[in-house]
Amino acid sequence: MQRRLFLQSGISLAAALQLPNALAAAQNPAALAAKNPRNFPDDFRWGTATASYQVEGGVHEEGRGPSIWDTFSHLPGNTHNGDTGEIADDHFHRYKEDIALMKALGVNA
Repeated sequence: MQRRLFLQSGISLAAALQLPNALAAAQNPAALAAKNPRNFPDDFRWGTATASYQVEGGVHEEGRGPSIWDTFSHLPGNTHNGDTGEIADDHFHRYKEDIALMKALGVNA
């Protein structure tokens, strides 16, 4: 199947699946608003995740040494603008500030 036909089929299927919701919304907009996916239950718990290469920095400090991603990112042409994770978000040096920010946001750590 060609990519264009595949995309057209997918769009058509998605539209067909949304038709019942659109009809229901036209008949009862308040019911649709109550089902709004942007409204999370009061007891909803958010979670986050990251990777050390994205936040740590400090590649040459306290014996850390380069990871395979540090090595990869230094090879010409492997990253946009030659960017590396040597500094990243600099959590290595700013961890106290980062923890204070998490506490200010209500994170229980």
